[in-house]
Amino acid sequence: QPLPDLTQLAIVQLIEQLQSPSGTLRDLAMQQLIWRNDESAESLLRSLATSDAPAENRIAAWGVLRAIGALRDDDFAIGLADRDHNLRSVMLRWSEPAASKQGSIRSAVIESLNKASSDNTSPRLALQYVLTTGRWDDANISAPLTALITRFLDDKWIMVAASMIHPVHDSALARTMLSVLDDSKSDQTQGDLAAQWLARWLASNSKEESRQFIADVLEQKDFSTETDSRTILLGAAWLRSYQKESAEKLPEPLKRALPSARERIGDSSLSPAVKIAWIQWLGTMDEQASGDMNALTACMTSDNPVEVRRAALNRLRVLPDRSTADRLIAVWPKLGNELQANLLNA
Repeated sequence: QPLPDLTQLAIVQLIEQLQSPSGTLRDLAMQQLIWRNDESAESLLRSLATSDAPAENRIAAWGVLRAIGALRDDDFAIGLADRDHNLRSVMLRWSEPAASKQGSIRSAVIESLNKASSDNTSPRLALQYVLTTGRWDDANISAPLTALITRFLDDKWIMVAASMIHPVHDSALARTMLSVLDDSKSDQTQGDLAAQWLARWLASNSKEESRQFIADVLEQKDFSTETDSRTILLGAAWLRSYQKESAEKLPEPLKRALPSARERIGDSSLSPAVKIAWIQWLGTMDEQASGDMNALTACMTSDNPVEVRRAALNRLRVLPDRSTADRLIAVWPKLGNELQANLLNA
């Protein structure tokens, strides 16, 4: 069907075209309305934007108001409370310049975030909240922001965005992740993802307060008898935060467990996941490097499952020791085709 000549339509007729199911026609009508920039259109556009029309039609009306500089603070508040998640996501993006400063638009975003943290929020909208508010240096939003993030631990895009949030939210997010890890109602996948995030966070964060935060949780643990792979991985991350320091400075739980790490990877009674977690302890402290390398080399050529042997190989190849290449060449015939391929790719 041929498109009408929009240049000949009145303002009211152009706004009617914004309600068309045709995206092309809506875009052309928006273009005409923006070009004309007629103040008489504002009230009609606002009526359409706040009506019960489909979201795509209302987004078009809000878009014209934004383009002609007619979006008011209370318009943002209305849009951020909209029933449609896609529309709210769009409004969040548009709010960013103003919401980065204190004011009514920022207040509306915070109110919307508080609601989203407990509502049935879509992944797309949750991602936009993290992107929009995550960089704010504002501890007052840490609780709803981190509550929202931990509802989407299995969403890779949200977790990437969460890795870039402002450091002021770190402790709150870590605390929430720990609660997920300890919550008996959390499923295995959620717990694993929470543990992985905590391990990455601690390994990349050498601040004393961060180490102390984890210490407060783990200092009562007896790692030498621990069988939960997630807790062992957290212990490895905690250990690595002391990598550039003397072993004498290690907290007691780490001191006690470190000598037994080599034994654990050879313990046939342990599951592959637990052995892989213990492998992450090896090669961290310089004083233990030689013995750790021997243990990793032995693990690679053992009858352990291939995923355990691969973890040993991956750990060994990142150790900064000139003898590593010689060790790998020496055991090359014993590695098997899959590990040989892994090593060549590395």
